[in-house]
Amino acid sequence: MFVASIAGCVWLIVVGTRYADTPLDTSHTVFGVPVSAHSAAPPPPTTDPPR
Repeated sequence: MFVASIAGCVWLIVVGTRYADTPLDTSHTVFGVPVSAHSAAPPPPTTDPPR
């Protein structure tokens, strides 16, 4: 069981390095994470009054 767990961890690391994330074009990051989502669309306006 222990060997299977280690093999699974190694496999996940190998797969993770093969498909690396593409860097985003942002001006400010905190610990490598963009501060705001610049490409996200704003939420649609609501026409219903709050309940």
